[in-house]
Order: sequence, then structure tokens, then C-alpha cells
Amino acid sequence: MNICLWTAIKCFEWTLAYLAFHEGSAGATSLLKFTIWVVAIIAVFAVNDDIIKKFAKKPANARQLLSLASEAAMTGVLVWNQHIATGVASAFSVMTMLVVLDLVAKQRLANSNPG
Repeated sequence: MNICLWTAIKCFEWTLAYLAFHEGSAGATSLLKFTIWVVAIIAVFAVNDDIIKKFAKKPANARQLLSLASEAAMTGVLVWNQHIATGVASAFSVMTMLVVLDLVAKQRLANSNPG
């Protein structure tokens, strides 16, 4: 994913959070919750050998850690605003991201030391 698309997605996510929690927009709240639950469901499928090998072929970049930090912050925002179940779904996504990053790091190490 290129930097422009990634930045647009993160801006959209945080704009929804602003509209949902600061402005009190019910539609933005629903859309934000929906996207977080969809990401949590998709995250289950991210822990896959094929995906791990695909990510291990690409070099590490700062966007992975920024995405992790963004999702962790979103978890805090959700819990702070009493959306506990959606906060748990977001925390699940963060934990899945941590597992995938760890597996990718191990795969990269195995690729660099074939013997």
C-alpha cells in the first residue's frame, strides 16, 4: 500500500473518531464501529503462512509501527468513550498485528539464515 493511500485511510479513520466522539454524530459512530469490527474479523485471517511469507519478502517500514500505534490509540479512545466491546475488538486487532509482526520478523530471520 502506498503512503498516500495509507495516509488517507488513517485520516478517514480519525476523522470518523472526531465526528463520532467530539461532535456526537451517530452516523459516524456507527460507521467507525462497523469498520473496527470488520478489521477485527479480517485480522483473524491475517495470521496465515502465505501472508506471513508475503510480508517477510518486503522490507520493514515505519507504517507498520505507526499503524500499530494508531490502532492502540483508537482502542484507548473507544474505551474512554464507553464503547467497551468495540474497544475489545480493536484491542484484538492490535494483538493480531503484534503476532503478525513477530511472525514476519521470525520469517525474515529464517530467510536470512537458511542454514
